[in-house]
Amino acid sequence: MREGPSASVLAAAASWRPMVSSWLGSTVLADDLPVLRGRITWSINQQVQADLRLTVAASSVDDGRTRYWRPTGPTDPLARFGQVLDVSLLVEGVITRLGRFQIEDWADGADGQIEVTAAGMLQAVADDRLTQATGPRDDGTLRSEFTRLTPGYISVQFDPSLVNRPCPKAMEWDEDRLKGLYEIADAWPARLREDSYGGIVVLPPLPTVPDPVVTLSDGAGGTVTRAPTSDSRAGAYNLFVARSSANGVDAFAVVPVEDGPMNPAGEYHPVPKSFSSPLLENTDQCRAAATTMRNNSVRQSRIRRVQMAPDPRIELDDAVQLFVDKGKPRSSREWGYVVGVELPLTVADGEMRVDLAVF
Repeated sequence: MREGPSASVLAAAASWRPMVSSWLGSTVLADDLPVLRGRITWSINQQVQADLRLTVAASSVDDGRTRYWRPTGPTDPLARFGQVLDVSLLVEGVITRLGRFQIEDWADGADGQIEVTAAGMLQAVADDRLTQATGPRDDGTLRSEFTRLTPGYISVQFDPSLVNRPCPKAMEWDEDRLKGLYEIADAWPARLREDSYGGIVVLPPLPTVPDPVVTLSDGAGGTVTRAPTSDSRAGAYNLFVARSSANGVDAFAVVPVEDGPMNPAGEYHPVPKSFSSPLLENTDQCRAAATTMRNNSVRQSRIRRVQMAPDPRIELDDAVQLFVDKGKPRSSREWGYVVGVELPLTVADGEMRVDLAVF
């Protein structure tokens, strides 16, 4: 959960505005863009996990001078030649950092306003493809090869609880740099996320049982307005296979959903999902990768989409406790992890959406 204003401040906040600056390398092109509307969306189901949409005023007045924001050259703040937007929210004097976003495109909107689309900094990694296939160095480890594959302009942090290990010589990555980073994370197993400064963080898998860091509720005093649930068989696997694809290595593991209605031995019937990589060298590594696949897949088969008053502190992977129909005799409590967020940047932009993978 991000640092930010307290729940009581958010409930009564009268002052709420985005702070968006534009950078080109280390140069600040604009320190406070006149943002009229905007939304940020994060999702664990996208390789580039963050997306930003802004509506910017065509002009603004500062110290009696008018500044026009429609791009006319490659160094203008809203141009798409490497410009990066640094986004925070200011709520009652408390600043919450939200992230850095590479401008992808802009277009003229209604009334001369400017519509800007930007993506999280993982987009820069996706764009910066390798010029040729590459393999690990002789002394390469998962950590060192992850760092080597990451462009030098993106920082990388590793959770100290992750156990490093040698990277098999048989491994080879194609030109898709971001795909290679995800493959290392999946085989480790680990989570690849982007922090609020545009860097990459590599984290251990989530605990099987969530330990809530925030409680959401509806009813009197709550912030939730709607919380419909969806449950789909599509993509709901129940048998997970991880195997080595290295030459001469016969290592694999099969991890099922062990109980409940999705047990492959029951009427649900087997629905397998497979993952193979030369990074897996023995049965223990295969079993760890398959178990993480199982936990992630089962967790996301039942989603509760929470519509609520905006709270900029909530982020991907937060463990949430949810009360629905609070105060009524049949009120229910659920636990889940955040798998998607859509955050409005102004009060006029409406409600926030939080997708919870609920248990």
